[in-house]
Amino acid sequence: MNPVKSIVAPLALVVCLASGLISTNGNAGVIRNLEFNTPGVLPSADPQIELFNNTGTAETTLFNVTGGLLEQRTRFEDGNATYSFPDTALSGGGLDAALATTLETRLRVNSINGNGGVAISAFDGAARYTLSFTVGAVRVFHGASQFEVINLDISQFHTYRIDSAGGTSDFDFFIDDVLTFSGVAVASTSNGFNFGDGTTTAGNGANADWDFIRVSQEDIAVIPEPPVSLLFIGMAALVL
Repeated sequence: MNPVKSIVAPLALVVCLASGLISTNGNAGVIRNLEFNTPGVLPSADPQIELFNNTGTAETTLFNVTGGLLEQRTRFEDGNATYSFPDTALSGGGLDAALATTLETRLRVNSINGNGGVAISAFDGAARYTLSFTVGAVRVFHGASQFEVINLDISQFHTYRIDSAGGTSDFDFFIDDVLTFSGVAVASTSNGFNFGDGTTTAGNGANADWDFIRVSQEDIAVIPEPPVSLLFIGMAALVL
């Protein structure tokens, strides 16, 4: 074995560890990944997803799965028709406020009346991360139920993503992987997620096509910055 290689390889690992370049992933998991690939199978087929529906119209009229899309047709409905995980009370959804949270969806809004006819939220027991849609814009909720209005052609498919680091309510919002807004989430003690027609106001509703919905969490353990003395030891070892 080359004596130089036998020394340099482990020393290089020491330097990488000393400089904080190596991190380890702890617990990671997808809470739910809904892709709507089976025609006719609605989200409520999942025993942990319930539809809250006070519109007076049957679920199969309001929603349909075809062509890889969940078709929402609630534009002319009064009331709320929203899918919730794990139940309509949004309790015990398994999300942990100490873990990093990602809420991601891809959809288009074909037509809409008013506000809130299309909405999606995730709740981790401490914070609520919410997007809703209005004519020509997406609204990102933050602070004390305030919202940022981002003008956008919502009739085209876009991918929307909220990322929040564990242990904080701070979040970043991306549209098609482009950072668009950063804020602090609305406080909430609910736990789970929901999506669909999120308004109970008469005359508000929307027709939309959901491509996928994904809620996941991850615990990322990052090695802290090393003391300067450890860096000098690693550098000196390499020189020797």
